[in-house]
Amino acid sequence: MKSNSKSRMSREERAEQIVSIGKELMLKKGYSFTAKDIANAIGISETMIYCIFPNKKKIIEAIYSKIFTSVEILGIPKEASENYRNELIDYFIFFYKNVTERNMLEFHYLYAMDKSGNRPDLSLLEKSAPNLNGPLENYIISGINKGYFRKVNTESAAEFIYSAFFNFVFFHELFLREKLSDEELKCKISTFIDLFINGINKI
Repeated sequence: MKSNSKSRMSREERAEQIVSIGKELMLKKGYSFTAKDIANAIGISETMIYCIFPNKKKIIEAIYSKIFTSVEILGIPKEASENYRNELIDYFIFFYKNVTERNMLEFHYLYAMDKSGNRPDLSLLEKSAPNLNGPLENYIISGINKGYFRKVNTESAAEFIYSAFFNFVFFHELFLREKLSDEELKCKISTFIDLFINGINKI
């Protein structure tokens, strides 16, 4: 039987191809994409996909893992004053307590769009988290006016805040399900905020 490049792919190469096509489909179709869609796009059988990824959830997890390996921060802030730091901590605590398991995947998808160069429009963000943009933009403008950010344009400063918030949601998904005391929660968020305030762009 005549072999071709498709059959010569290693398991790792095939998995990489599936994730790459899956990411494109997810950004076009949202979570409605299927393993069959990926198989048709690549030109392989659906069974071959399931030999590598047992279910759709594992494909999505692999897509997230690839996208979230590192986060670029375009508007790195100066070392913020304690007051501004506390404002950010309070803000993140507010959203942490209001993020439900129901919309966690929505946040992940929006962040995936953002980091893939398909920045979601404000209406999508507002739908997932009411009042998300108003307060964030206020912090950005306030931070620039008070000198908390280096001389960057508003869009870059906005990228910093969005990156920080969505990165926080992603990396702390597991402890979202824990029963944390207010003090434990504040400690975790304080540490996270300090990483970003000091310009660390990879966790």
